[in-house]
Amino acid sequence: MPTTLALTPSPDTVLATIITPLIAIHMAVMTFYIKSLRQQHQSNFDDVTRRIERVAKNVESLSRRIADHERHFTAKEDWLRESMLARQNIEQLTRTIAHLDAVQSVTSHTNDTTANQEHHA
Repeated sequence: MPTTLALTPSPDTVLATIITPLIAIHMAVMTFYIKSLRQQHQSNFDDVTRRIERVAKNVESLSRRIADHERHFTAKEDWLRESMLARQNIEQLTRTIAHLDAVQSVTSHTNDTTANQEHHA
């Protein structure tokens, strides 16, 4: 009889034999599910990384364009400022020439008057 006792499985062994495949199937399903979640997360992360890099490149390009525009605009401001200064200088030169012409006219008129008075005297 002792040999028959050794051959009969215990209830724990029977229970473990039945439960092990069920647990293994669920563990395999959970493992594949977690693996697919990780792959999806990695794919989303890579996509976000590419988008951030693209945005960074666009921001850099925009910064360069703004800097070029500021330089171009500053050159126009400088040109406008220099043009206004040149215009003021030309206006002052015109006033000076007009003043010199007026002085010369007065001097010529005075010289003519003096010459006529001397001629009549």
